[in-house]
Amino acid sequence: IYLDEGGLRRLSTTAAFGDWRMGTISQLVEPLFRAKRDAGVTVAASLKVKGKDQYRLFFTDGTGIILYLGRKNPEIMPIRFPSPIQCACSGEMSEGAGERMFVGSEDGHVYEIDKGPSFDGGVVQAYMRLAWNNTRAPSQEKRFIKATVETDSVSDMAIGVTYHVDYSATANLAGELQSYAVPAGSPAFMPITDFNSIDWQQPSAGLLEAYLDGLGRNIAITLVTEHTHEEPHTLAALTMNYSPRRQLR
Repeated sequence: IYLDEGGLRRLSTTAAFGDWRMGTISQLVEPLFRAKRDAGVTVAASLKVKGKDQYRLFFTDGTGIILYLGRKNPEIMPIRFPSPIQCACSGEMSEGAGERMFVGSEDGHVYEIDKGPSFDGGVVQAYMRLAWNNTRAPSQEKRFIKATVETDSVSDMAIGVTYHVDYSATANLAGELQSYAVPAGSPAFMPITDFNSIDWQQPSAGLLEAYLDGLGRNIAITLVTEHTHEEPHTLAALTMNYSPRRQLR
């Protein structure tokens, strides 16, 4: 796997004439690579993470990507670091101890990555915006009522939820989410000043329930985290509750 002007490429063996087959595996995020090329941003280092089936690229502007190869189709996630990474290496420090990864940063320090839940004590911010979901009815208006996210985490976590409907059209913006109090063991409201439009939730039973108030053909959910101590968590599934309204012709 290597990077060229066409994006991330994979050179694999084949029984066909020539013995090699080349293909691009970064088509879905091609605008990201094009923006890097246009801005003159280059790759500073790369890293193979064998234990996680990952290939990582670190750019000179402090950003990077993680390429996951553990499923049928490759998956790519962009990342950002507090200080740009200049070099990287990985390997076993002692036999049977597992793989460890180190990076050299522009600030002059060497860091071990994937070690602990924070940036050397600093906050880790992350968000995931899901694709526009029309529930297989692109020409029907719907009243979106509730989004239920199934989670997998070894400890409590704080998740922020916000959303937009109808491709964020100016004439049809989603209503603001309201705070609400619920018994212990269920989501509880957590206000935060940095994200005024986000309803922060703290699920402790593997289920995050966000009540919506949007009317439109489709909806996009955004999930946000900001923490220094939470353990890694997985968002496993999303269930949308809505009521159908008129047909748009």
